[in-house]
Amino acid sequence: MSETTIACGACQPGAQPPAAASAAAQPCSEAYSRGLRCLAVGDPAQAARWLREAAEHGHAGAQYHLARMLRRGAGSPRQLRQAAHWFGLAAAQGHARAQCALGVMLKGGRELPCDYGAAAAWLQQAAARCEALAQYHLGDLYAQGHGVPRDARLAAFWFGAAAEQDLGAAQYRLGLLLRDGIGVARDLEQAAAWLRRAAEQGCSDARRQLGALRPAACDAPWDDRCDAAWQRAARVAPWPAAGAGAA
Repeated sequence: MSETTIACGACQPGAQPPAAASAAAQPCSEAYSRGLRCLAVGDPAQAARWLREAAEHGHAGAQYHLARMLRRGAGSPRQLRQAAHWFGLAAAQGHARAQCALGVMLKGGRELPCDYGAAAAWLQQAAARCEALAQYHLGDLYAQGHGVPRDARLAAFWFGAAAEQDLGAAQYRLGLLLRDGIGVARDLEQAAAWLRRAAEQGCSDARRQLGALRPAACDAPWDDRCDAAWQRAARVAPWPAAGAGAA
């Protein structure tokens, strides 16, 4: 990654937190708790003060929340390099949300210089810890072949994992794959079911695709049997295990 992103390299997978950080984190738990309380009552200046104190002593949760504040510009201008620094330190300690946030920043190319390889590595770690947003973005990397080999089956698997956690964007993408039989066996009823769930969360693209899919959900001429098939689409079967479905 470019030095302009973060000089210390904390946002590279495999980076290690400062020595003895875990031992130092315990005494600073009170500072972390105070920081969260200040966030809750809408005092970002004091929240940043307490969170920074805990973060500097290696508290992963404090590092993550401080990074979020710096990324959003809560109480001060946005500081994306500093946000990446603190996300990286928390991520290196196994903080799944920090791993996800850093992966998304590196994948997007708007907040940090794009680095698909590093993004994929962090997203894989967070996805394995059941972070739905990480699972969605990892699925997108597999679908596009960015940072990982293009693999429609793995894309479908990770979209499915995130869709099961009710992430609308993943439900939409999974519905399209099921509709087209990409990475999974073609299944119009399941496609309609996931598109409907995405539409219910306000996804306008899902609503449009759902409307276009309705006549195709039954092979016979449209009649009461097809209406019944369409109603069955509201019942979603469990997502298959990794590797299931079409090649």
